[in-house]
Amino acid sequence: MKSLKILASVAVLTTLTACGGSNVKTVKNYTFDFNKSMNVGTAIDGTPQCKKVLWKDESTKEQKFVSVTCTFTDEELKKDFEAETKYFQEVKEKVDKTIQDALQDLEKEYNRMKTESSPEFNREKVIIAAQKVCQNNECDISAFGKEFNLKEKGWRTGIFLDTVAKNYLKKLAQNTDDGKRVCGDWLEECQDEPQMPQSMEAKITFVINTDNSVNVSKGEFLKDGKIIQTVENKYQERGNRAILEPFYERK
Repeated sequence: MKSLKILASVAVLTTLTACGGSNVKTVKNYTFDFNKSMNVGTAIDGTPQCKKVLWKDESTKEQKFVSVTCTFTDEELKKDFEAETKYFQEVKEKVDKTIQDALQDLEKEYNRMKTESSPEFNREKVIIAAQKVCQNNECDISAFGKEFNLKEKGWRTGIFLDTVAKNYLKKLAQNTDDGKRVCGDWLEECQDEPQMPQSMEAKITFVINTDNSVNVSKGEFLKDGKIIQTVENKYQERGNRAILEPFYERK
């Protein structure tokens, strides 16, 4: 009886392994319309970008899924770090110019509104004040005036009202650079100074349809084990190409 149970367990394990291998094989042998020169397996297993490639069957009862994880080479890590560093410097320069331009223009308004008890225009203190009086994308020009004993009335009127000075304050509040972290009013999110990653991976999940055609379900980009970006494929062929095409490139 005991030996029968062992044989049954081995049979089940063999069946599961066979199914998993079949699904992986289906994906690896599949050829997408955007590049008929090689199948998926040849493209990913043979890419010079990866020093290690791991295929895995992740199917559920409802759907067949196969994933492949590419562990990038040290050369690719270096390229990514250099590209991110270059982008960070470009962002930093643009943010710093925005800050300097806003300070230069606000200083003119400040000097026009000074009273005898107002201190001289100090860029560091003005930046701190701007970040304090600007909340939820709105700046309190009166609070800024009280901070430096400026005239209660007299900001530009007419077509500009006090919008000019408020805009300068908003620029100072939304554009910041502490050397390690840069924020800009034109950025979707603040940028941190890049660090050389210890590891970098791309995980692509494929779905096998009922007709045995294949599509990319999603792509994930990881650095040091943390998911940095997830791209869901909502566009079928266009999405397949956008996510997979880099793996088809050869030097």
